[in-house]
Amino acid sequence: EKAHLTAISKRAISVISKFQATDLAEFLWGLAKLGESIDSRLMQELTNRTAATLSQFNSREIAYTLWAFSILDFTVEPTALANIARRATATIGNSSAEDLSKIAYAHGQMRIRPDSTLLEALKTRTVEKVHEFTPEDLSSLIWAFQILGIEADPVLAQTQAEHNAAKKTMAKTKSRSLSPVRGMVSPEVSRDSIKPERSKRKV
Repeated sequence: EKAHLTAISKRAISVISKFQATDLAEFLWGLAKLGESIDSRLMQELTNRTAATLSQFNSREIAYTLWAFSILDFTVEPTALANIARRATATIGNSSAEDLSKIAYAHGQMRIRPDSTLLEALKTRTVEKVHEFTPEDLSSLIWAFQILGIEADPVLAQTQAEHNAAKKTMAKTKSRSLSPVRGMVSPEVSRDSIKPERSKRKV
């Protein structure tokens, strides 16, 4: 597997000049998902190409790129990170709840507080999209804010509490519908009408 990754790295470096924004975001995401140590030269080439094509990036590509950099634990130079932040700010009006979560999580993972312009745009867009967050994405965003010492809008905590309450209700409903013998039981079926599996076995 290591040899395979080395071959991929060499090939990527040889064609890096052809990578466009979507290619870069998807490739970085794939590398991050591998969970392997990535060649430093490849990471530098990817960073350089990202800088060269930054104006092409949309909100999702920015979010996935930042997230991948944070997962790969690659130190992005301050100037490059500042440029990425400016692009993130410029495209944040089109960001989905998942994009916002990934942008926040990446900064939390890197322990780098977003610059004031990006932070305000992030907080504003988060409130606008708050009801579209999944429980996981909202938890990631709130975690990042807490790690970075950022005060979150109260509506985020309220929404998270609603998610948690719904999760508990679902868990209780599921536990009530479980049979101690075979698992799930239809509400219309009496437990007395179900024979234990043991009764079918020969002793």
